[in-house]
Amino acid sequence: MADVISRHLVALARSHRICAEADLQRGNAVRDRVRHLAARLTSGTPRLLDALLAEGCIEKNRIVLRLQAQALAEALDRHPNAINPLALSIEAPFALRRRGVEGKIVVGERAPQPDSTLLRALSQAHAWVADLRGGKPLGEIAAATRHSESYIRTRAQLAFLAPAIQGAILEGRQPADLTLERIIRKPVPLDWDAQVRFYGFAQNPRHP
Repeated sequence: MADVISRHLVALARSHRICAEADLQRGNAVRDRVRHLAARLTSGTPRLLDALLAEGCIEKNRIVLRLQAQALAEALDRHPNAINPLALSIEAPFALRRRGVEGKIVVGERAPQPDSTLLRALSQAHAWVADLRGGKPLGEIAAATRHSESYIRTRAQLAFLAPAIQGAILEGRQPADLTLERIIRKPVPLDWDAQVRFYGFAQNPRHP
């Protein structure tokens, strides 16, 4: 919630729409206050979030939030009547993603978030495949890493993911439910287009 509100307010302030009437003289000051408010929200300030949020409801595929005019005006050192009504209403995409046995709520546009486990596994996969291509036996690699051969074999598949998918993983743009566990659960499809569909990319992963 805090991230959604922060992005909403920062976007309006950037385009001078946070106030009912654009005030270029005070625009920079208002924008700075919005950035400060956004930083407080995203750093985890429950009382501030409670004060700003008037109500919220979940509808089909979206979440609707309403902000308190008085609380927002005080945070920005403005009169409530000076706040643009657009700033008080937020609608954002909403989805419930499965991540193993748990459900994860995803609201709004997800910021790039690299998965450290996936990144480490991808790096190891390329190292192991390079060793195999260099003639190093699988058993020797397993012994050196103190892992079983099946462990090496299932994780080495990551080196054969489509370049665009690997790029998305490196930048943290992979689907929220694309985990290492999900990838190694079944053999990686050889066809890159099939991989895009199989791992939940709605479109070309270069353009999420």
